[in-house]
Amino acid sequence: MAKITISKSGGKKSLPAGKKFLIFRISNFRFSWIYALIFALLAAAIILSLPIILRHIDGNPYLPGEHSYYNARIAQAYSKDNQIITYDPLSYGGRPYVFDPYPIALSSLSRLVGIESASRTLPFMLGIFSVLLLFMILKSLNVNPKHSFLAVVIFICSPLYIDTFSKSKSAGFAIFLFLLGSYLFISENLFIASLSTIIFLVMPLFGVAHAASAILILLAYSISFRKIKRYLAVFIPVTLLSAVYLILLNLTLTSEAPGFAQTSFVSSFFAGIGSAAGISIFVIILSVQSIFITWPKKERFWPVYTIIAVLSLLVLLNKDFVLYANIAICALSVLAFFHLIKSRWEIKLLKKMTLLVLACGILFSAINNVATISKAEPSVKTVAALSWLGQNRYSIGLAEGTMLSHYSNGVWIEYFTGMPSFMDSKFEFAPNPNGRYEISEEIFQSRDLKTVVSLLSQNNIRYIFIDEKMKEGLVWKRPDQGMLLLLKNNETFKNIYDQDNMEIWEVISFG
Repeated sequence: MAKITISKSGGKKSLPAGKKFLIFRISNFRFSWIYALIFALLAAAIILSLPIILRHIDGNPYLPGEHSYYNARIAQAYSKDNQIITYDPLSYGGRPYVFDPYPIALSSLSRLVGIESASRTLPFMLGIFSVLLLFMILKSLNVNPKHSFLAVVIFICSPLYIDTFSKSKSAGFAIFLFLLGSYLFISENLFIASLSTIIFLVMPLFGVAHAASAILILLAYSISFRKIKRYLAVFIPVTLLSAVYLILLNLTLTSEAPGFAQTSFVSSFFAGIGSAAGISIFVIILSVQSIFITWPKKERFWPVYTIIAVLSLLVLLNKDFVLYANIAICALSVLAFFHLIKSRWEIKLLKKMTLLVLACGILFSAINNVATISKAEPSVKTVAALSWLGQNRYSIGLAEGTMLSHYSNGVWIEYFTGMPSFMDSKFEFAPNPNGRYEISEEIFQSRDLKTVVSLLSQNNIRYIFIDEKMKEGLVWKRPDQGMLLLLKNNETFKNIYDQDNMEIWEVISFG
């Protein structure tokens, strides 16, 4: 077994005969590659487990996030029908379904462990294997072992990594496949490298940002390492087929940008600003410093600068590009961190404090995101209300119909009640999201009973779900505002559930 040696002088130590280890030193400890990888995987496992553990401690055993339940519902449909789904009868009261590979994988695993266990296990496994692949990619590129280890740790602590792999999201599967395809592509074995074509052909199924990011990042690598011929052999078919698929998809289905739910570039790109996970400001500072440090060698690093700049700008068009910009920025930021460690400062205390602030800042971003996910919807009260309706709607003789609520509750309604929602937060390729939002707002804010009943009838809305957030500013600010006043009309509306500030109303008359 390999020795772990402690060296105060930093001198060379002999290793056991016949053992050749690539070693690096962190403080006074020396680790082999294998130990570094084990610690990285352990860190990833702890980080990804924390949100679920904290939710259980807080008394909420349910999966966090809308994506988890949307994908679980689609996976259940695959398990039930055993065929490719082309239509979703619940989202927006019914809409065409755009194929996504992730629910297929989730459905396969759910046959063994159940859908909710699969929704926890699969993203966790993808997160662990993504760390392993990133580590192997950096090692294959002959990146300094110290730099590789720290780059992976920074990636693990990034809010985007935690958010992507703590929830059951399609993006986690896309990142895993991207890293797997990249690892195969950089192999010295041409046959193995050619297998990456199969992986990259799947990327367009996740969306244009995932396909474009793979094409751009591997182009930067191919230019840097002079492997343009290999790149063309793999990515000409990938690019052509991606373009054909995405063009046909957008010609067949229209995708309308939701003007009421736009996220700014700042909130999508920077962590801690807005509700979306982004890149830690401390990692961005380090990456900018790394550019200044490597600028004398810009002829070597310009593909890296370019790909980071391009991916960052593309976030303006599609926020999914930030997932891939994050990987590149995390890898680049390490250069500045080690430069600070090796540089000589006249005031050593100032140097230590600077490094401590940067390290704590990166760690704080991770902790903050873990805490956010641990408090994420759905709440226990939301699940209790909607599950009650799903379990009892047939026994109490409720009629078929669509349920109206704030669009952020749409996915919960579809999963827990099995009923169609008027609107949810899956905006891409949704039928007229802006029009539906305007209709829902008119219903919520109007005090004209005839107008409200007419809109409910036209859209086959028979049920209304109102939660605590909606009454505390999300929709209404006063207890007698808009539709809340009309609900007192017991000839039109009937309250069928009222517990813990959660209300479900049935429309009993459209006359």
